[in-house]
Order: sequence, then C-alpha cells, then structure tokens
Amino acid sequence: MSGRRKPSGITSVEFSSELRRLNLTNRWFAEQLGFAEMTVSKWGSGELPVPQYVWYILQLLDRLAYHRPIIAIRQSTFRSNLFGPGAQSCFAARTL
Repeated sequence: MSGRRKPSGITSVEFSSELRRLNLTNRWFAEQLGFAEMTVSKWGSGELPVPQYVWYILQLLDRLAYHRPIIAIRQSTFRSNLFGPGAQSCFAARTL
C-alpha cells in the first residue's frame, strides 16, 4: 500500500483487505482511532462509504507496522547494554 495515493475514498473491499493485511480487527481499529465499531463494520460491508482520510490512516499504520520490529530491536539492545544481559528493567513490562 505504501506510496499509493487515492484521489477519493477507498472501497469497502480495499478497506477490509488492508485491515486483514495489517492483521487488524474492526474492533481494534475502532477503539484505537475513536470510531464506533458499527461504523467500521459498515465501512467493511459497504453499507457506508469509507472516508478518504481513512486511507491515510491505513497508510500510516502500514508504515508503523513496518518499523515496529526495528523499534523492538533497538529497545532490546538498549536494555541489554544498560542493564546487562537478562536484567529486568522498566522496559520489561512495556509492550510495543
């Protein structure tokens, strides 16, 4: 999806496909971004048109998902350098 620009809103099929590809549920998308779960469900089923700005949100999530492993590796390296191998720290309970 990266690099593609859409001049208008995306179709329900594209929306549902992108959620699946990013391994996201309707519930997670709705809760994390402040939408009603019913609205997200209707976008996916085609009952409501998907707004254009949702395409940009999906692009951002795609980029964040791509960089997530890099952030985890850097955090892990930082933790072991600072506290020694296997040491517990405030980072241990934090999830990305």
